[in-house]
Amino acid sequence: MPGSHMAVFAISLPRFRQRYAYIKSHLAVRFTGGFEIVGVDGAEIGQNAVANHRLSPGQIGCALSHLEIYRLIGERNLPCALIVEDDAILPRNICQVLNYLIPYCSAEGVVQLYNWGGGGEYSGQMVVRVPGNMVLCYPMRATDLGGTSTYVIGCAAAKGILAANYPVQVTADNWEFFFKRGAVKTARILHPSPVSVKPFETTLFHKNSQDTHLRKVIFISARALFFPILPIRRTLQIRNRRRLIELCDRPSEMALSQ
Repeated sequence: MPGSHMAVFAISLPRFRQRYAYIKSHLAVRFTGGFEIVGVDGAEIGQNAVANHRLSPGQIGCALSHLEIYRLIGERNLPCALIVEDDAILPRNICQVLNYLIPYCSAEGVVQLYNWGGGGEYSGQMVVRVPGNMVLCYPMRATDLGGTSTYVIGCAAAKGILAANYPVQVTADNWEFFFKRGAVKTARILHPSPVSVKPFETTLFHKNSQDTHLRKVIFISARALFFPILPIRRTLQIRNRRRLIELCDRPSEMALSQ
């Protein structure tokens, strides 16, 4: 199996044992050339690292984990890198996909490999056909990019987001915030998304060990109520990602040349 010519980083915390063990073993199979796992615990960071205290410890930790990877990208002067969160299921040919995408990766932008964002309409200008019946195209706006489960980011964009979001002001996937501040200047999505996700329980709103008993009761009750429908929700997300998209003649605000 050919390896990837791109650096690979995963985000996970050892204390979430199931997720950490899963992504470590999953990436070991997918990337024979190696990868790094980075994780920042939002419940254990100093006040100076956060500007928006309305965010949960999980959201803060997630944002700081992405920012730490951006710091490494800039420090090592990597042209681009793949970032994977610990619920991602990568295709068997992920190395082939990444190597094909390298010529289309801008230093100032991102390429989204897991897109559940809005808009079924994308720009039909400068569309690239990718092996595996996929297309690489521009979303009409930054809000169509979706989450941060799996994406490629260029060095300049990584440095830009690091400067714009430290101390942490917004969540890791607030692409509109980053685009408006010039941190990210371009973005494409790969459709249909080659990546799917495991139905793990979210850790974004995870509380620390000092929770009150009442909060724990509420959390356990909510989990019992909603956890059975999570696999259904994920299935619907996957179907939504694989829906037919409409390519329009209008230029995208995310195209670098615009």
